[in-house]
Amino acid sequence: MDIDDHDWPGTAIAFLTDLSENNNRSWFDACKHRYREAVAAPAARCRDELTVLLEGAAGCPMDGRIFRLARDMRFARPDDPPYHPWLRMAFRAPHRATACYLSIEPAGVRFGVGVIAFDKALLTAWRNAVASPAASALAPAEQRLIDAGWRIDPPELRRLPRGLDADGAPARWLRYKQFSAWRHTCGSPFRSRRDLQTWCVAAAEDARPLSDWLGHHLPAADCAGRPGNGA
Repeated sequence: MDIDDHDWPGTAIAFLTDLSENNNRSWFDACKHRYREAVAAPAARCRDELTVLLEGAAGCPMDGRIFRLARDMRFARPDDPPYHPWLRMAFRAPHRATACYLSIEPAGVRFGVGVIAFDKALLTAWRNAVASPAASALAPAEQRLIDAGWRIDPPELRRLPRGLDADGAPARWLRYKQFSAWRHTCGSPFRSRRDLQTWCVAAAEDARPLSDWLGHHLPAADCAGRPGNGA
């Protein structure tokens, strides 16, 4: 059956907005049917179709995953709610460090490209690359996205790590512990799931110079997180 999921992800955003205001197990259990219809089932179709579309754009196989909505309470703080008020997916090619990310949230939709957490090997490779002549190709790739309205979060470290010395853009890059660029929407301007998927593929194409630079200079790693299916 060919299902286009009209008004999605708008219906998912509506559910997630309600969840953010009623983030407890009793409310979620009472709304499981709505969760399945408005979030889980369309999200699975989006993951499957978007994986194929991104494979076509990238010219290589991709692995698409959905992050769990339920928080792992073993690692939560006492006041953390039991559910994340967002729906997130990751798409990554085998043997490649970089990934594409789709996040559907009460405020809107975000599509990202990059690495959301550097492990030790990735951090070393990143610092070596941005301190080398290879960084000359990173600057225009980054600026191109900024000029197009993408957001690149500020670096996590306030100062240069001990033993490192640089000026200008490399000094800023050396303070990152992850690096990703994000395109945002306010609310859901999409008429259907396939409208969203088309927007995601176009965003991935726009970010290709950045993702290619990262993919070339960073070793492959399991950096897309540990997503799972369902709530």
